[in-house]
Amino acid sequence: MMNAADPAGVASAAPDDALSLLREDHRRLEALLVDCEQAAADTTATSSADRSGLVARLGALLVAHGQVEDELVYPELDEAAAAKGRADHDEIGTLLKALVEDGQDAHGEFGSKLSPLAARLRAHVALEEQQWFAALSGLRDEPGLSQQLASRRAELLGPQGVD
Repeated sequence: MMNAADPAGVASAAPDDALSLLREDHRRLEALLVDCEQAAADTTATSSADRSGLVARLGALLVAHGQVEDELVYPELDEAAAAKGRADHDEIGTLLKALVEDGQDAHGEFGSKLSPLAARLRAHVALEEQQWFAALSGLRDEPGLSQQLASRRAELLGPQGVD
């Protein structure tokens, strides 16, 4: 499932701008979703503890990423886009909570709770990268924002991070 050298399946290069850091998180989230989907499909080799660990990593990164966007990125968007982003994050959080609370007892439940979360998260990432990042292209050059995003993300994730 996961690459031992890079558990999330994403290279750990330091981002050179704020949007690159956000894209890196998106790739990590996608890799974790794929691992979760593989765990849901592999009913013989994946234990409840394995699924719980994957969901914990996914949840930690989702929460940190969402908080960073809410604090440092969404204020740069127009009001309607920022409201949409926050609403998406709320919906994703609700779906994650359902997965954590109800979806880990049996493989069938895990997969049925994971599917709507994965679909919603992928749609949100596509919206951000295909539409909003163009509007936020000025963030590439904003002095110190990349470091501020990285520092806040590290603060939210703690010393273990998600990798």
